[in-house]
Parts: sequence; structure tokens; C-alpha cells
Amino acid sequence: MKAYVLKVTIKNTHPPIWRRVVVPAGISFSQLNLILNTAIGWCGYHLSSYEFKSYYVNIVDEPDEFGFGWGPNEEIDAANTCIDDYLDDEDIKSFTYTYDFGDDWTHTVQIEKRLDDYSGPCPTVTKYKGDTPWEDCGGVWGFYNYLEILNNPQHEEYDEINEWTGGEVPEYDMESVNNELSQIILSKEKRPPMSTNEVYDAYFKERKLYTIEFDKMNDGFMPYDTDDYNVYAEMIEDFSEADERIADILSKKSINEEEKYEIHNILFNSNMNTMLATMVNDKLSQKILEIMGEENAVPFIEEVNNSTINDMNRLIEIIMDEDD
Repeated sequence: MKAYVLKVTIKNTHPPIWRRVVVPAGISFSQLNLILNTAIGWCGYHLSSYEFKSYYVNIVDEPDEFGFGWGPNEEIDAANTCIDDYLDDEDIKSFTYTYDFGDDWTHTVQIEKRLDDYSGPCPTVTKYKGDTPWEDCGGVWGFYNYLEILNNPQHEEYDEINEWTGGEVPEYDMESVNNELSQIILSKEKRPPMSTNEVYDAYFKERKLYTIEFDKMNDGFMPYDTDDYNVYAEMIEDFSEADERIADILSKKSINEEEKYEIHNILFNSNMNTMLATMVNDKLSQKILEIMGEENAVPFIEEVNNSTINDMNRLIEIIMDEDD
């Protein structure tokens, strides 16, 4: 059978907490939720998403009606998207899996192998490091904070945290996890696209992972095949280059008139609001918000959009004075 070997690492854990898991090809991303959560040790009752940066897509349950959520990425339906569509792309080495938008457990998923003729147990965990953190503890920061408290019986929150956690992180039992994964029956029975909740219901009631009949109405269509996508991708690339150039200029202790004029032109010819929405790391945008605050920054940015060179010089002087 066709399968993928994935290494799933919880970001910002030290030492890294990870699982190496073999997953079957042909399943939906909603079905992958069940396998990854079980392999990692998550209960699965929180929302989740996948991000493929090179495709500018987030794969989620119940995507936005117009295909766009927060940020520049297009939202795609996890229930109606086969993992093969993305995991077969050999240019993709890894992607991001986020579980629980409150605690924000973010995972790097490396595609270690693409196997065309796998005959072993599947899905299954083949190796791991580290125990699974408690759910609903506040994410990575909360997890390590709880560990510190448990190591200090004199802490004012010790009794409460000790009672809530049982005093220790539950030991990860790979044998038990694989026994649970082995009960997932890869059924040839066909079903229409199923949400994550429907996938879990089918698992708990029937232990089945059905063969999904993906909606073929848009068969072969991917966002990166369209003219609109290409224009959008070029726009993002242009913004990225402009962002790097602005950051390079502002990193200097002093800038000349020609560079001030260059910054002015970059901002004048680009929609500043779009830049703020699409470039989180844009130093100039961050400086404006830090110095002036959001309430004052928004009208000021609108003014800058139609500013003269003198207005732009004033903005640069504010930033350079703050840096000094």
C-alpha cells in the first residue's frame, strides 16, 4: 500500500517532543487529524488546521465561505482534500499542523519518506521522544510553567496544579498508542467528505476510516493553476522584496534623501493597509504601531497613503529618533 512516513514535532519543546508515524495515502486531512492526534497523544476534541506556506493555503474544517480566513492564505476544506494532493509534491519537505487554537499547539510535520509499496502496520508510530503535555494547560508556555510549579512544593499554586495534573506528566506508551491505531480499520466502503467530528464518530462507533469520495467538481483545479493566484503570488513576492528593502534602509543609523524618496515610493505605490495585513514582520509597520499605538496609527497610515514626500520624511524622522 502507498504510505507516508511523517515526523511530527511539537514546536518550542526542549528537548523536542516528537513522534514518527506511518500514515496511509488516500485519506482526507480530516482523517489525518484522527491519526496525528492519536499518535501524539492528543484527545482530539479541539479544532485544528494545516498550513502549506509554499501553496499559500490553510486546510481547515468549515473554511470561510469566500475561501479566505485571517492573513493571505486561502482556506481549503480538510474534509474534501486528499493528503496526497500535497504530500506527493516532492518540493514540500514539511508543513505545519496546529491543534487547539486556544493553547496553540503548533507542530512541524516533516515528510521523511514517500512509500509506494509499504506492507507494515498502518497507521502506526515507529519511534518517539518525550511524553505528551497536558491538554488545556495553556500551550507550551503553560506546560513548562506547570512543570516549574510541580518542582517547587512551596509555590502558592502547587496544591492546585498538583491536584489538576496528578503531579506528573503521563508517560507516553507507544505500545498502547499503536494498539489504538491498529483498531482503525481502513475500509473500502465509500463515503462523501466527512468533517473531523464525523471522522471521530465513525471511529468510536465503527472503528472505520472510510474511503472518501472526494468532490470531483473541481477535479484537477488547484489555486496555483489560476491567473488570479499567479498575480497574487507575484504581489506577495513584491511585498516581500519591498519589506526587505525597507528593513535594510531603516537598519542604518542615518539615511540619505535618495533612500527617503525610495521608501516613499515603495509605500506610495503599494497599499499600506495590504502591507500591514500581509507582512507581519514588516519593521516599518511594527514601528508605526509601537510608537503611535493602534488608535493613532490607523488614521496616520491612511494619511501616509496619500502623503507627500515631506509627510514621509516626518514618518522616517519619528522612527529614526525612536531607534536612537
